[in-house]
Amino acid sequence: MNQLNPKQFKLVISLILIGIISRFLPHPPNMTAVAAVSLFAGAILNSRFVAFILPLVLMYLSDFVINNTISRIYFTNQEGLIFWSSYMTWVYLAFGITVLIGSYLLKNRSNIKIVGGAIAATLVFWLLSNFGSFLSPISGYPLSFEGAIACYTLAVPFLLNSLIGNLVFSFAIFGTYDLINERQAKAKELSF
Repeated sequence: MNQLNPKQFKLVISLILIGIISRFLPHPPNMTAVAAVSLFAGAILNSRFVAFILPLVLMYLSDFVINNTISRIYFTNQEGLIFWSSYMTWVYLAFGITVLIGSYLLKNRSNIKIVGGAIAATLVFWLLSNFGSFLSPISGYPLSFEGAIACYTLAVPFLLNSLIGNLVFSFAIFGTYDLINERQAKAKELSF
């Protein structure tokens, strides 16, 4: 397993904070930086283990707060703190797959590959998270073909939000990273 150097450790902490903050700040539904962070982690981090753990940590920390505060009303059948809910399995699986997309598609990245990665991440998240929603006992969907169609139909508006967010955040994160690296390389050249 590759180790993180100090620069990558700082990067990991920054990415976790970006992901968490994007979930806590007011935003349209499903328009956060989590998928972009997952793509980036897969593409850039030396440690595949850390790349997979990163989105899970940021999601769990933010889910714990969200599920026990503003979303608590959806867990009427659970008492006490919400540590885990069935929907989380599908959402976290989607972000794990998004890390894989980043690690395979974006190692040698280009703008078109970033667009492709954002689209793939959007579709994976939409398909898996809504499947989890369909299966969830709190969703109210009948466990039938009609129930699945209803679930996915009602989720279509969120698909566009996810795509826009994934594109914007992916280009922002990859672009900022590349800009910082270019400036550091120029500064290093000038110091010689």
